[in-house]
Amino acid sequence: MDSRFRDTLNEVLTDTYRGILRYEEQLIARQKALKLTIGEIHTLEVIGKAVSSGITISQIANALDLTAATVVVSVNRLEKKGFVEKRRDTKDRRHVFVTLTKRGLVVDRLHKRFHQHLVDELIKGFDCEEKRVLLDVMDKLRVYFAQASVNP
Repeated sequence: MDSRFRDTLNEVLTDTYRGILRYEEQLIARQKALKLTIGEIHTLEVIGKAVSSGITISQIANALDLTAATVVVSVNRLEKKGFVEKRRDTKDRRHVFVTLTKRGLVVDRLHKRFHQHLVDELIKGFDCEEKRVLLDVMDKLRVYFAQASVNP
């Protein structure tokens, strides 16, 4: 494989990653009243995907690939801001379940719409074959990075 291709691919991957983060951070920054970080938005996203009974701190940590201690700090901040609530399991008081409040549900819906808009804009003008190829390539990237993070 020639080095020019490798260099260009590396640049494209890096710029794409940074571009998505920047785009998402700019959207969040416009919502000044929320006072949320990108990490907190992603924590809300994981909690929002859970069943209505909630999700545990360790499940959130696993989903975000963070330590439980980091997630506890984030969840406590989100609780103070009114986006989540915690409740103890009635059968096993050691377990705490986290759920979104109404305010958290609104932010989670807005974040989902943001991603829908991002995808819609990205594929605008793509024909069916281009969409298929893009999805195939992105899926291969996803699988590669999932395996690479397990077996560095």
